[in-house]
Amino acid sequence: MRVTLLTNLSGGNTAIKISGLSRYSLSLHKELDKNKALQVKLLMQEKLPKPILFFANVLGTLLGKDIETFFRAIPLFFPKDVGEDADIIHCTSQLLALPLLYNKQLRKKCVVTVHDIIPVATNTYASAAEKFFYGLLLKALKNTAHIIADSEQTKKDIVTYVGYPEEKISVISLGIDPKEFSEKKIKRNKETILYVGSEHKRKNIECIIKALALVKKEIPNILFMKVGQAQDNYNREKLKALARESGVEENILWKDYVGDLAEEYNKATVFVFPSVYEGFGFPVLEAMACGCPVISSDKTSLPELAGDAAVYCDVCDEGELAEKIIRVIKNKRVQESLRKKGLLQAKKFTWKKCAEETIDIYKKISSN
Repeated sequence: MRVTLLTNLSGGNTAIKISGLSRYSLSLHKELDKNKALQVKLLMQEKLPKPILFFANVLGTLLGKDIETFFRAIPLFFPKDVGEDADIIHCTSQLLALPLLYNKQLRKKCVVTVHDIIPVATNTYASAAEKFFYGLLLKALKNTAHIIADSEQTKKDIVTYVGYPEEKISVISLGIDPKEFSEKKIKRNKETILYVGSEHKRKNIECIIKALALVKKEIPNILFMKVGQAQDNYNREKLKALARESGVEENILWKDYVGDLAEEYNKATVFVFPSVYEGFGFPVLEAMACGCPVISSDKTSLPELAGDAAVYCDVCDEGELAEKIIRVIKNKRVQESLRKKGLLQAKKFTWKKCAEETIDIYKKISSN
């Protein structure tokens, strides 16, 4: 069977620099390539055609925006060598599926992985252009042969907002590389809270900062390490202002990148992830795989991911979050219980399993 994986791969090959979508493409390709019955090609998006590139540059100059990057993230065309001779075309992100609006030839053999449609589900678009293109994407997704969703939550959103048949959606969890994320023989810090991710409003870091002010009254030397690019510079400034107002500015360390992300999970006392909306939630899985106790939001896909291996909190209640942070930090028994449960839970998520279930979908589509 000949399979073409489409990706908008970007970034360096490090745990924090590479995006979750790119990691999915690379990891899936690596596992699929082990199957001798498959001929797998990983195909990255090409540069825009010259006429469109010219138009994008002119439009970008007028609007003061990087239109070329936008169109590379949500391409208007499949690459020229997408492989019309391929048995399966797999768009590894929903953002790559827009050409299905008009490319009728590839629809019957195209599988799309939808990681989330959060802007649609939460009505929080970055711009009018994003809202417009998401409207087109929803229509394009209706034309695919099969959809793979990362979680039951994403599947529910696809049925609700795309109107796609539930029986043509398969939930296949993503995996984690134990060579990259595992428990190490490193002494944990006594009083460190870790968060990994962006600073989009839905990530709810504001709640962590407010809780931190309450935790500081009980644990004066508490440190909150925030790892990951902002991806929302305006919100970062607002969060820093909140930290100053709350008297915890000196208790927060902002890190866009770290040399070894797994080491940070291993050193932290507790990992906190009070996100309001997630399609999957890689950082929670990474923390558990490194034996770091997890306090998580109880919203959307996160309970699917963490099971009984996390302490859950109300995303709107900083008092409750502070109370649970203090409890975990001060109670070694609670830490050990969460550590053991997290390590077991993380083992359920492997790229091998993800690839095997994906191959089953390929066989189903090609037989039709």
